Amino acid sequence: MASIPVVSCFTEFNICWKGGVVVLQALFMAIAAGCAASGEEAAMIAGAIFLGLTLIIHMQGSMRLAKAFGRGVGYGLALTFFPRLARICLGLGEARYVRRDAREMRRAGEAFTA
Repeated sequence: MASIPVVSCFTEFNICWKGGVVVLQALFMAIAAGCAASGEEAAMIAGAIFLGLTLIIHMQGSMRLAKAFGRGVGYGLALTFFPRLARICLGLGEARYVRRDAREMRRAGEAFTA
């Protein structure tokens, strides 16, 4: 039962990202936390920069998730700023998984019709 959140997170990142973006985001968060814990001004600024990069990655992932379920930018912003509520609405609403990104389909050799 404890593995359900891990599988859910893995599935979501598999829909939104390919490759090591998950590791990159975790690395940015660890660096930001380490910089903030040091208490020095330069380190705090570096930590804020890494935290901003993490937010950008999170926003892009939210937009890709909204696009994968046929939703627009507004829903992507809701997934960014209200993730728990927006995911509940996504799961219990009428949204269905529409398709993968066109680039991924071209790499896989599948026909893409928009």
